[in-house]
Amino acid sequence: MRTRAKICGLTRAEDVALAAQLGADAVGFVFAAGPRQVTPQLARDLAAAVPAWVNRVGVFGPDQKQEAPAIAEACRLDTIQLHGEPDAAFCAYFRGRFAVVQAISVGDAAVDKLQATLDELAPHVDALLLDTAKAGMLGGTGETFDWRLLNILKAAKPVIIAGGLKPGNVSQLLAAYRPWGVDVSSGVESAPGVKDVEKVRAFLAALT
Repeated sequence: MRTRAKICGLTRAEDVALAAQLGADAVGFVFAAGPRQVTPQLARDLAAAVPAWVNRVGVFGPDQKQEAPAIAEACRLDTIQLHGEPDAAFCAYFRGRFAVVQAISVGDAAVDKLQATLDELAPHVDALLLDTAKAGMLGGTGETFDWRLLNILKAAKPVIIAGGLKPGNVSQLLAAYRPWGVDVSSGVESAPGVKDVEKVRAFLAALT
């Protein structure tokens, strides 16, 4: 099974074109507050140039639940990625109009608690994203979590791995665990929101 790749935190048209040209399966636009945040207008312009075979993902924070549907529709997104405290009912509300990915922060929580969260969410989402927990940040931490958890946790839906991935370590992840998908942002940048051509190329080449 080929692992799918999402290049996230895109803020420039040339980086969107680069990701698509080099074979990314999905591109991500961050609406949550942070150094890679884009306005709905910019995201709509960027998304309009995305080829039909590349999935367009909007990343939303926990305070954006009410506005997320309108933004996603205006930008013609394919997928909504939700961060913050998982809410199965809210995930279910979105499905049917968009594919839904729920991000889950992996930190000091007990394995049984993480497993219970996966089990609760699975019927209401299309995929689950595991990311590194860090106080005050929804993602883009540049730090990995303990991948050994992937030997323990079981999910009924596809699992996407994020957090600290880069060209130098994604091959190690794939060799050991072969997740359904990987999500990278800071690991292929020269500055927040500015992608590095060679890093993006090397990251995607490692998946083939």
